[in-house]
Amino acid sequence: KPIAGTLSDAIEIFRLADKAKVPVFTASSLRFGSNTLAVRNGSIGTVTNAWTSSPAHVEKTHPDLFWYGVHGVESLFTVMGTGCESVKRGKTADGKIEVVGTWSGGRVGIYREGGGYSGTATGEKGEVEVGKYEGYEPLVVACIKFFRSGVAPVTPAETLEIYAFMEAADESKRQGGAEVKLMDGRYGPYVTDGQTNATVPKTADPAALTLDDRKGPISEIQKIANNDVPYAIVYFYDSLTAWSNKVSGIVGTGLGHYYLGTAGFTA
Repeated sequence: KPIAGTLSDAIEIFRLADKAKVPVFTASSLRFGSNTLAVRNGSIGTVTNAWTSSPAHVEKTHPDLFWYGVHGVESLFTVMGTGCESVKRGKTADGKIEVVGTWSGGRVGIYREGGGYSGTATGEKGEVEVGKYEGYEPLVVACIKFFRSGVAPVTPAETLEIYAFMEAADESKRQGGAEVKLMDGRYGPYVTDGQTNATVPKTADPAALTLDDRKGPISEIQKIANNDVPYAIVYFYDSLTAWSNKVSGIVGTGLGHYYLGTAGFTA
């Protein structure tokens, strides 16, 4: 972990692996904790709400949760499963990261930045502690089974939803804590606040994109450009242009540019 530094790169890795017929998976060791796996396997029935906590050291080249918060997020998805529909990021009372996810059916999963690894899952049959770190042995066992069988213990769909959750948390932060939806698009998962869609994989064929496909990326480009304008022309200066009377069709501009699309020699 993390498998990549962006959601779009994670999508591309799984696409290439699928194309090459190479089994692959990524996971935190916390996914394989005994209580966490027991809840995953139905020990308390359907989980209605859960919270998990882990350190969240930030690496500036990655979205905030990718580098270390992924541990707690992985525990959260292990007990909640897939189906997260929206994410909203805020802060705990002591100023730490808090991300609230809403799952299908109104279920709620919360990730909180903390000093250790902990959590609680509540289900139809009761409540139990989850998210505990039990060393690397459970992960190693899972890896050996994977090497022998070629069957990944975590599906690409679940992994990509985890990365969409974490990227949506950053988008919510950029939007001042706005709710950001997780969507399953034509080219894989993406996040949206209802106006801007983020993440179009590098594998998307530009020629095949519809008008609706293009709106999100174009809106995002305009937003970035508006926030980081390299320069702005605040006036037009006078520019004297001249050319031989042996040519025609030249169009001069006040900036000294020449358009030669219809230029040619005169008879």
